[in-house]
Amino acid sequence: NLLKMGGRISFLLSLVLSWVIVGLLGIGSSLYLLEYRTKFILKEEEVTFPHSVSRIHHLPDGRRLGFKIYGNPTALDKAVLYFHGTPGSRLLVPPSLRYWSESAQFLFLAFDRPGYGLSDYDGQLSFTSVCEDVAHLVTALKLERIVLVGMSTGADFALACALHDTISKKAYGIMLVSPAVPPGFNDDSFATNPAMDVLIRPNTPRFVLRAFSIVERALLHTASQKPEILEETVGSKPDKAFARANADFIVGALKDAQRNSSLGSYRDLATLIYGDWSFLNEVDDLPTANIVTLHGELDRSINWTAGMDLCELIPHCTFELREDEGHLSIMGSSFTWQLAAMFDSYDIFRRKTEMVEYDLIEESEDDNISMEEIAETFEEA
Repeated sequence: NLLKMGGRISFLLSLVLSWVIVGLLGIGSSLYLLEYRTKFILKEEEVTFPHSVSRIHHLPDGRRLGFKIYGNPTALDKAVLYFHGTPGSRLLVPPSLRYWSESAQFLFLAFDRPGYGLSDYDGQLSFTSVCEDVAHLVTALKLERIVLVGMSTGADFALACALHDTISKKAYGIMLVSPAVPPGFNDDSFATNPAMDVLIRPNTPRFVLRAFSIVERALLHTASQKPEILEETVGSKPDKAFARANADFIVGALKDAQRNSSLGSYRDLATLIYGDWSFLNEVDDLPTANIVTLHGELDRSINWTAGMDLCELIPHCTFELREDEGHLSIMGSSFTWQLAAMFDSYDIFRRKTEMVEYDLIEESEDDNISMEEIAETFEEA
């Protein structure tokens, strides 16, 4: 009886195991076919913006860093270094900014963070490693003066990189657009959900991320066929209107971001949750006093109070709130106008050390500080 029972149990176990194997093979085959169907390589339009050609910079460790230059490629002393959001790529640059860089003859440089677009994944979950990559690119291109501009989560990378030794020597302005803040920073800090807690961990298995990547590609493929799907995924009315008007541009840039995998999105989110935010303790050492934070009041992705509180932490930071803008819509005219204003209405290419005397003179007029006190304070500065 025991032998018969053991045989039955063995038969049942082998049957279950067979079905599990068949099921796994079926899932694997489905994912493979889905990946094959949604595989894409974008052909970029180079007619409207003749200088906007994608390039690859090879880093010392052999990885590739993809970037794209808009505007005047020879304006090394008037360069804008753009950090895209999550997900994003070097192509997710608002058309208005492209036209502005062309007409104003600025060099506008957008690059792919590791794991996005043309850039190889680096296996790191830190702000510092991205800044090292950017420093190599800035040195290789011989950029002389830089304004760092970050969109959404890219703003946090921009702020961290402004403190990097190589970049800080060339930084003359910082613009943070709808920035995220670390967990626990304020009531509107970056929050996770159960699904994200499972997927976004420092040791998430690569096959899980690959499956997530395939599903994400499939959604983007569907959105490219039915643009209204993109509109349904955003919250506020301004964002819906922006998504409706720029569906092809947004979906195309996001497709390119997932060209190889979704490891870029994973890297960004894991860095925001588990990364080292200690650079926020060093914001007093930022090399420029020309710092602006821009946020939309109707932002449903990152509440505007996050941007305001972050700006309050940074010396000399000016907070600009746009009442009728959301998270995506702010990439339109408000983004461009604010950046243009930084260049046009203010001498942006003045270092923080060059502005100390001006600040002290203003203070002396208000508080009747003596020249001796000014000299003493200036020496301390």
